[in-house]
Amino acid sequence: FVLVVLSLFAYLSIIAIREIDSAEARNFIAAREMLENSSWWSPTVNGHFYFENPPLPTWLTAIVMMITRSHSETILRIPNMLCCIFTVLFLYRSMIRIKKDRLFAFLCSFILLSTFMFIKLGAENSWNIYTYSFAFCASLAFYVYIKYGEKKNLYRMGILLTLSFLSKGPVGFYSLFVPFFLAHYIIFPKELFKQRTFFVFLTLIISIALSLVWAFSMYFNHGD
Repeated sequence: FVLVVLSLFAYLSIIAIREIDSAEARNFIAAREMLENSSWWSPTVNGHFYFENPPLPTWLTAIVMMITRSHSETILRIPNMLCCIFTVLFLYRSMIRIKKDRLFAFLCSFILLSTFMFIKLGAENSWNIYTYSFAFCASLAFYVYIKYGEKKNLYRMGILLTLSFLSKGPVGFYSLFVPFFLAHYIIFPKELFKQRTFFVFLTLIISIALSLVWAFSMYFNHGD
């Protein structure tokens, strides 16, 4: 409860005063044109196809725009804020599972919440916060699965990685998940030969395959 209140205070105090940058503008325009043209699968910006980023953040923005019937940047930044709050709470629950210490988990989550870059990205409706947050949470789910062998964390890892890929391609995967993944097996090389690692690799392959559906669809339908 305290983390949620602090998160709301941190983001609600700035999402209304930040000015729109170019990335936000592209996302807002793409979301608006999704609703106007019913082109949910093939996003456009000013009438031109926009394939530079996958569409998940634009879908979320368009859904909020459709529900609220608002074009206010403050309202349309709510999905980013909720993504950040989800990340903070996911870290809190994961650290309780790992360390069995609620105070330690709270302090970890509070440090993340008070990080300048995390607040900055969470207060602007761009693609960045989604790919990094989902990859970060996937890394936590991976570690908890390797440590305790709970299948639900393996599924969480796969879902979160797929969402990360659909947010900004492999950016979060390369910058967050892969370094953590490699570091873990460098420190604990014997775990590389365990059955759990096999399921991790299998889940990675499935996540990447699911994530590529949109990219291949755009390539084959709009190859020119």
